[in-house]
Amino acid sequence: EATPLKMTTAEGGGGSCSRDVECGWYHPSAMAADRRDLPSGNGARCLVGHCVCANSFESKYGCPHCSVQLRASFSYDEGIAVTTKVRGKHHKLIDLCDFQSGGASCEVGHCVRDQDNKTLECPGDRFCDSAGSGGGVCIGADGERGICVCGHGYFCSDCSLHESDILNGAHCDLYITG
Repeated sequence: EATPLKMTTAEGGGGSCSRDVECGWYHPSAMAADRRDLPSGNGARCLVGHCVCANSFESKYGCPHCSVQLRASFSYDEGIAVTTKVRGKHHKLIDLCDFQSGGASCEVGHCVRDQDNKTLECPGDRFCDSAGSGGGVCIGADGERGICVCGHGYFCSDCSLHESDILNGAHCDLYITG
């Protein structure tokens, strides 16, 4: 008799947070007078100080801060697994949850706002976007310390590496930018 196909699912959420934007990722087109009030780019929520992933239909998220979209993979030993692991350089399995996604402390500075008082940019964004391609933003009150929040697919505490960099063997804090 054939063994039935098994399907396992990774769990996500549980990371500590104080605002929704700290769970999931920053959506570059979302705007607010105070960036701390922005929603998560993937629908994750901060409830009672912990991230709760928004898992609906085929979109499911993993890692403590709901920062990685789960992918289906197949192996003859384990069947179908929905996981945060991907194949990187030299076919090595890499768990994207092993890489931090934001959280570095940054100096927000005095933010530039539009006529509707929506935040356009803050001086601290440069620290959280060292890759220079919308990797992250500095979230916090004007003139105070904030934290880096990464865009979709960006990793490290300062949002400096894209998923493709990690798959090609890069590691947080072991590179030179600029």
